[in-house]
Amino acid sequence: MFIMAEREGVPPENAIMQLEIIETMYGLTIENKEEIAHWISDMARNRREALSITTTLNTWIALSLGKGEISENVHIPIDLMEGFLFDARRGDAFSE
Repeated sequence: MFIMAEREGVPPENAIMQLEIIETMYGLTIENKEEIAHWISDMARNRREALSITTTLNTWIALSLGKGEISENVHIPIDLMEGFLFDARRGDAFSE
């Protein structure tokens, strides 16, 4: 579990816009879009980190669709998102 850090603030509306782009690109519905958007808003330290998380989600969806692992109605598990956050923060550590 991650602890919320000092942050610039990321409005959930920004995450919703990113998630809607993903839905449009792949013709699917993220069943828990609001939950995921609020999770990103609560957990991301800044817009860059939020974008990194949604970019990783986009890649995961593209690969999962290609393998037939998800359908047009997808529920995104929070534990999956936590892994994306870990990756985003680990990437920040390498860039410092």
